[in-house]
Amino acid sequence: MLLAAPALIEADSVLTRLPAPFRLSPAHALQLLEAKLLSYAAEVVTLGAAACRQLLSEAARQNTAGGRVDNAVVVACGLAAKADVVLTCYERQFVPLTGPEIAIVVPA
Repeated sequence: MLLAAPALIEADSVLTRLPAPFRLSPAHALQLLEAKLLSYAAEVVTLGAAACRQLLSEAARQNTAGGRVDNAVVVACGLAAKADVVLTCYERQFVPLTGPEIAIVVPA
């Protein structure tokens, strides 16, 4: 399994800012992420500076903003790593960002 670094960082951010009593400490969030994601990841994928510039330029050209840009980064990480599938619970948000080279799969 490949793991997009931005998705990992966002997961940590969400886990550590949830309302009490659900909020995790940074140490507990790390433990959870290691147990549930990082232990299964063969690689954590990032984008280089040129790819980030290109993605942001394309987002600006298409007037794409907010969470759609975050999702586009995850898709771009998948494409850069030659993944053929993106797993997400948010199919509706990801389908418009992909083409035939990468499928969107919602886990059961």
